[in-house]
Amino acid sequence: LRLIQMVIETRGGRIGAGRVAGGLARNSVLNRLKADVTGKTLQVLENAELTTLGCVAVAGASLGWYRDLAEGQRALVKVRHEVVANPGAQRHYAAGFARYLSAVEVLDPLFRLDPAWQQ
Repeated sequence: LRLIQMVIETRGGRIGAGRVAGGLARNSVLNRLKADVTGKTLQVLENAELTTLGCVAVAGASLGWYRDLAEGQRALVKVRHEVVANPGAQRHYAAGFARYLSAVEVLDPLFRLDPAWQQ
């Protein structure tokens, strides 16, 4: 997550709070870890099943219940609570992330496919 965030932000993207959903969003330890590693506030959604909510939003917009998908999203997607990043923990994880980036740089050539294999 931190690497994806870094790539987005170094290319001019701006990331605010992250939203988590799905089965793993129910894990408070993992949510704390994600917030602290990324330094971003995480919004844990009330309903973890976003695929179902997306289908309801599409159907609702199609049936005229909502003006558009954005209105459907606002009506259906609710934040249960937020997990605010701990700056002290983020500094702790920064050292590990620096080691991770060094390993990625060293190992990168091993993961490049031989062009002959791409046929």
